[in-house]
Amino acid sequence: VLKTELSELLQIKKFETILEARRVGLSADQISSLENERRSFEKEWATVHSRFSELSKKLESSDQTELEKISEIESAFQAVDAERTDRKAELLSLGQRIRDWQTALKKLAKLDLDVTEFGKRHAVIGKLAETAAGRFPNLSRVNFQRFILASRLDEVLEQASRRLYVMSRGQFTLRRAQQAEDKRKSAGLDLEVEDSVSGTSRATASLSGGEGFLASLSLALGLADVVQNHLGGIRLDAVFVDEGFGTLDPEALEQAMRILSDLQAGGRLVGIISHVPELRDQISRRLLIRKTAEGSDISWEG
Repeated sequence: VLKTELSELLQIKKFETILEARRVGLSADQISSLENERRSFEKEWATVHSRFSELSKKLESSDQTELEKISEIESAFQAVDAERTDRKAELLSLGQRIRDWQTALKKLAKLDLDVTEFGKRHAVIGKLAETAAGRFPNLSRVNFQRFILASRLDEVLEQASRRLYVMSRGQFTLRRAQQAEDKRKSAGLDLEVEDSVSGTSRATASLSGGEGFLASLSLALGLADVVQNHLGGIRLDAVFVDEGFGTLDPEALEQAMRILSDLQAGGRLVGIISHVPELRDQISRRLLIRKTAEGSDISWEG
């Protein structure tokens, strides 16, 4: 306060210094008082300046600590922000993956429906294929090929049975067996004979030699009839019968020869390979083969 008053006084009086003030006539007491006030002021100023310096140092130290804390906070914030950015990118990627999964699930659901529908169709086709292959549920185990062959065989058997019925004097006809003789094999093409005398059906293997010959001849002729019926442009003009006549009794032999004669009368060439002497009298033209020391001799008779 004193310094301020002194400064104001010096300015009012236009004094630059206290010495100048002395020159203007201040008393010694006044000057001494002013000097005391100056020294007191300088002492107070030194105290204040020292306190100011001390506080400034503390402030600087405090500011440095706070700055370090702020720097640490800023670094932590930047790390958290970087982590947040990374997590945000991961969330975006995860969101895209979820959308991709949802799309895949929709496709999978559609595929599941398609597979279900395919499974239903496959079940029907599968059963048809299993049946055609002769497997379960086809209990007869007749595959498609055997089924077609069996249908053709039925036609052959119908024609053959007509001839066999005549040749066996009304005793035998032929038909397909409903079950295979060997249970491990497929059915459909095995044959059996119906015997009108015994009223039973039995396997063709049970026929005697002569009966078997008549059945074989009937089948051959029946096959020729069916082939000509289905292929009108094709004629089977020749029939060759190899052996078997020696197993026939006279009546059966006569019936067989009558059938062959009817075929010949119908325009077919009938050839018989046999060693049975009884046939010579019934066959007008014969190709004789004789074995000689030089080899075989062939000649026509009749």
